[in-house]
Amino acid sequence: MAGRLPPDELADLRRWAVKVFLALSVLVVVVDLAGRLFRDPAFRVDSVVFGLVFGTLLALLGLEGINRALGGGK
Repeated sequence: MAGRLPPDELADLRRWAVKVFLALSVLVVVVDLAGRLFRDPAFRVDSVVFGLVFGTLLALLGLEGINRALGGGK
């Protein structure tokens, strides 16, 4: 079927997405801590941003776990 990626490419893309959202998670936490230390003690990163970043990361990790549990992983 045209437009479909082979399963190994999809697994690679999911792994890259997990890596990107891990990096974003670290960035959000560092910005939150640095903002409190250097800018204003009341500084907070919005809870919506935290929720979106960590929720997406958990969803991607869940997809990877389900894929491995069903025998699709390496």
